[in-house]
Amino acid sequence: MSVEKIRVGIIGAGGWAKYGHIPALQSLEGFEIVAVSSRKKELAEEYAAKFRIRHAFDEPKALITHADVDLVVILAPAPEHARFAKAAIAAGKDVYSEWPLRPRPPTRRNFWHWPKPRG
Repeated sequence: MSVEKIRVGIIGAGGWAKYGHIPALQSLEGFEIVAVSSRKKELAEEYAAKFRIRHAFDEPKALITHADVDLVVILAPAPEHARFAKAAIAAGKDVYSEWPLRPRPPTRRNFWHWPKPRG
């Protein structure tokens, strides 16, 4: 019996991705990393080649809205977490965010007023 894998898109191509999350997720049977995004397209393409990831983006929105992505893993700098999480939730994706969604209390309080998931 074949179990459908959770298709993962990773935003952020730093050390957390390279040495932690990508190897860990690739070691788990239930996950497949299908996309990676970095502010530098070359770095996203490098990670895609090194880790055999199908899609490389330099724009997080392209990853978030891609039909192949079920789960968005946010490894970008902390001030970007809330923005990317909101967009992913609005696009109907599941979200894992490393570190805080946002260090400032107003964003945390407003979390419950974020868009409802699609789909």
